Amino acid sequence: METEKERARERTAADRKAAAELQQERAAIVSQMPHHGATIRAGTQGAQGIALAEVVEGRCNVCQMALRLQYFQDLKKDVEILSCESCQRLLYYNPPVAVEDLTGEPAPAVQDR
Repeated sequence: METEKERARERTAADRKAAAELQQERAAIVSQMPHHGATIRAGTQGAQGIALAEVVEGRCNVCQMALRLQYFQDLKKDVEILSCESCQRLLYYNPPVAVEDLTGEPAPAVQDR
């Protein structure tokens, strides 16, 4: 049992060291990020800890509110960090990818029935 305890202590020490290294790396990354005055407040308005929301077809994927067209265009330009006007989560947009781009082959033709 003592050998198991010793292994657990060694593993804990290794994990703590790795965690400290990751915290230092995180601090270095955060120090390089520009401050935009945005405050992330997890738990507001039912956020349940979710601070980011993807925009799909012009809608916030969390609160399902449609974005104003100009606001959506600004988000797609990716010039500044924007938050949802309804739920205040930070928004991100993943542009759709064509099947041809993923496979390198033309998409299969759809046949009429």
